[in-house]
Amino acid sequence: MSLYNLQQKIYENKIDRNFNTTDVGKEIILMTEENGELCDAFIKNDKAEIIDAIGDIMVYGLGLSAIFELNADDIINKKPIYELEPANFQEHIPYLGRAIGRLAKNFKKSNKKLLPELNRRDEFETYIGDLLGYCAKALELVGDNHLVVLEKIILNNTIRTHTGQI
Repeated sequence: MSLYNLQQKIYENKIDRNFNTTDVGKEIILMTEENGELCDAFIKNDKAEIIDAIGDIMVYGLGLSAIFELNADDIINKKPIYELEPANFQEHIPYLGRAIGRLAKNFKKSNKKLLPELNRRDEFETYIGDLLGYCAKALELVGDNHLVVLEKIILNNTIRTHTGQI
């Protein structure tokens, strides 16, 4: 299954469950919370939770792709840029955090409107693509395939009962 197919499933779940589809700031807040979960899992050295947290961050990235009407297969940065090539997963964590931070900073500099009126769309496209690339690489470094992880998370999300409201 392609990233685009997965992003469509994520967006359909958002619609079916009446989740956010217009407030980019809210999505960034939720993604930041997942980054905190990634840090907790890293501190505890819990591989399963690390994989889940990275997958959840990637789900939010795919959700943003859908919200912006972008094709994730086209925008993913398949060769993320590293100042220092990470030799292992531990060295990769700052790049994930920075990618989320760049999305947040871009939102802060934007007009902060709901979609479709939100500006700085080109920058969002670049930063979402970077985030997706870093997530895919991080999952590879912990020994998992990003598409397999995403399929499991999406399946779980479609059967969950919580509303995901903040």
